[in-house]
Amino acid sequence: MDDERSAPWIRLRLSQMRATTELLATSRDLQEALSHLARRVLEVIAADYALVVMFDESGKADRVGESGFHGAPLADADALSALPPFRTIRETTETIRLVDAGVSPDLWPPHLPPVGPFLGAGVLLAGEAIGALYAMRKPTAQPFTEIDELAGATLALQSAANISHMLARERQARVILLEERTRIAGDLHQGIVEALRDVGTELHQQTQAEGLDGPLRTELSAISQRLSGLADGVADYARALQSSPQRAHSDLARDLAFILRQVAPQGIDTVLNMKAPAFAQLTGRMAEDLLFIAREAITNAVRHGLPTKLAVDLREVDDDVALTVQDDGVGFDAGSFQPGLGMTALQNRVDRLNGKLAVMAIPGMGTTVRVTIPAERLLPGASTREI
Repeated sequence: MDDERSAPWIRLRLSQMRATTELLATSRDLQEALSHLARRVLEVIAADYALVVMFDESGKADRVGESGFHGAPLADADALSALPPFRTIRETTETIRLVDAGVSPDLWPPHLPPVGPFLGAGVLLAGEAIGALYAMRKPTAQPFTEIDELAGATLALQSAANISHMLARERQARVILLEERTRIAGDLHQGIVEALRDVGTELHQQTQAEGLDGPLRTELSAISQRLSGLADGVADYARALQSSPQRAHSDLARDLAFILRQVAPQGIDTVLNMKAPAFAQLTGRMAEDLLFIAREAITNAVRHGLPTKLAVDLREVDDDVALTVQDDGVGFDAGSFQPGLGMTALQNRVDRLNGKLAVMAIPGMGTTVRVTIPAERLLPGASTREI
């Protein structure tokens, strides 16, 4: 390439690098950065499909950004990362360019479109692959060129610095958050919960006093029971703060299953149904809020509903993301319902998401709690449509 032709090419690549840097620097969190990076792979390398995968300590796919697949879930990214040539990127840390990915149709996820030309580059930190960029084209498309390979390697190099910084910032923020949660939970247990129970106990003792007329005794007893219930609610909230999954980010499928096992006692049949394309739509903070909402709804169902069956469902509904918790318990009369501390905290989380909360109950037939997050709050540029 002579000087006259190389100068415009260099300016183009520098412009692309600057755009990528600005896009990653303005990402709200790591998940959004991965989604942005996947779109840049399509734009810069002219690929039809792109996956950007981060690996955990064991080498499995931990988080994924995608473009072109319209919602490839984490399970697919983990399965693909175990196949050649995807696995080779993680093992050799070299850039690989192939005319055909060469993956057997029997091993390829059947709901994903078939691919042909393949390009992969490792996201390296201290010589080890912490992630990988995978670019693919349709089977009939032209193979990737040497220039495409150089562009992919450059994207991987750029992303490594930004991603490692985000990971460090995320871990630091998580440590601070966990310390604060532990402190608040301790204060709640040692302060508010004990004080409420002390007052409730004193009122209960007053109900046993001789000469107390019947209506006053009944009123004091009701107040004592309400204080006891309030103390239990605060205690549950404190335990939830301490027992939230201790991870750097939320894996909704894993964490919701954890909550169901932890909160629902044996004897209650539980079902967890999740449509994976919705996962990539949520920021880390949104996922944390949804986990809190799910825990509160499940706790209320178990404590007050006395159900035999409990179902949790997360899916796309008209481009929004909806979380539903449904039980077959005793239900309640909506006209006489008075929200407690837990329901108030749940509503606050929904408001923070600019979402909508609907609580539907029929006496003797159970309760349904549904939270909907509007599409405008979700990660931009991603689609929840399934293939």
